[in-house]
Amino acid sequence: MTPQTPSGRPRLTLTNDRVVAIAFKAADDGQGWIVRLYNVSDTEQSVGIEWTDPKPRSTFLSGTSESRGAAFAGPLTIPAWGLVTVRADR
Repeated sequence: MTPQTPSGRPRLTLTNDRVVAIAFKAADDGQGWIVRLYNVSDTEQSVGIEWTDPKPRSTFLSGTSESRGAAFAGPLTIPAWGLVTVRADR
């Protein structure tokens, strides 16, 4: 199920159908969202995240601790069968 805005529009859209969002939740600290992306293919994939309004102020690579890692603004590269956690701050 894709998280939706009150208007019924998807909260985010991925630009590559070989990458799926396997989790979307509020960050434990209440300051943003956590998205876990999984590459379902046997080759490296690049994916962009397109957000509906309100868009995040900034996005970071993260991990299970939900901490802010390296900031990014463009597409992500996910290795074959790889998992990436993104933190999007409000």
